[in-house]
Formats: sequence, C-alpha cells, structure tokens
Amino acid sequence: MSGKGKCRVGDDIKIIEKGSFVNIPQNIKHRIENISVDEPLIIAEVQTGDILDESDIYRYDDDYGRFSENYITK
Repeated sequence: MSGKGKCRVGDDIKIIEKGSFVNIPQNIKHRIENISVDEPLIIAEVQTGDILDESDIYRYDDDYGRFSENYITK
C-alpha cells in the first residue's frame, strides 16, 4: 500500500495513507481519490457481508466510464 488519499464517507472526509483504514457502513455514499503528487494510491479493499460481489454496488458518479446496471442518475 502506498500513496496518500482523500476518502469521503457520507459527509466526513479522512486523509488516508499507509497504515490507515476506513470503515464504510452499508448504504453510505463514499468516494476515494489519490492526492499524492508523485505516486499512485494503492489500497486494499476488504468486503464483508452476505453478498461478496459487485451486484450490490450503486454508482452515483464514475470518472472512469465503468458500466454498471446499477448506475444512479442525479
């Protein structure tokens, strides 16, 4: 894991870097972005719960053009 990121969970913002963690409760909007100037942000994501695939992800915004059947328009 490397880099430095800004993680928004609901209305809260936390700066993350190596050794940090963020808990994202179910049904809470969240977004992470790389704020490192000279290195990529590399994180480990761990998913828990009854459904361990991406079928329960709802995208509100997507800067990368990924297709999702669960895309939410504003």
